[in-house]
Amino acid sequence: MLTALLPLFFTACNNIKDIEYKGIKESKLQSLGIQQGTIKLVLQYYNPNNFGIQVKDTQLEVYVNDQYVGIAENPEICVVPKLADFNFPVLVHFNPLKAIGLVRLLNAPNVNLRVKGTAKAGKGGVWIRVPVDVTEQINMK
Repeated sequence: MLTALLPLFFTACNNIKDIEYKGIKESKLQSLGIQQGTIKLVLQYYNPNNFGIQVKDTQLEVYVNDQYVGIAENPEICVVPKLADFNFPVLVHFNPLKAIGLVRLLNAPNVNLRVKGTAKAGKGGVWIRVPVDVTEQINMK
C-alpha cells in the first residue's frame, strides 16, 4: 500500500510552489528591560498551494543592515491555510545594551531587515526543517 502511494507523493511534491513573502504587517515593542527586550513582528505571506500546512519550532536570527540584533521565535504553531494570505507572528528577543549601537542605523532613512534561519513545516505529523531567509528594506522616516 505504501509503495503504491509513494509515486503520488513525489509527483505532488514536484508541484509545490514557494510560499510568497508579502511584507511586515505589524511591529510592536512588547517589553524592554536592562537585560532583554522583545519586539513582536507579524510577517504576512501568501500560500499559493492547494493544501495547508503547519509551521513550528523556528530557529531564526534577525539582522539590521547586516548587524546581528537577536533571536526570533514563533510563540505557537502557525496554521497556513491553502490558497490564502496568512500572518506569521514572531517574537524577536534582543539585548538592549548591545542594541544601543544600532540606534545610529535606525536614524537612517532606510534599513535592511533580514530574518534568517529554519522552521519546521509539516502536515499530519510529518515535519521537515525548511530554510527561511527574508530581507526587506524598511523606511524609518
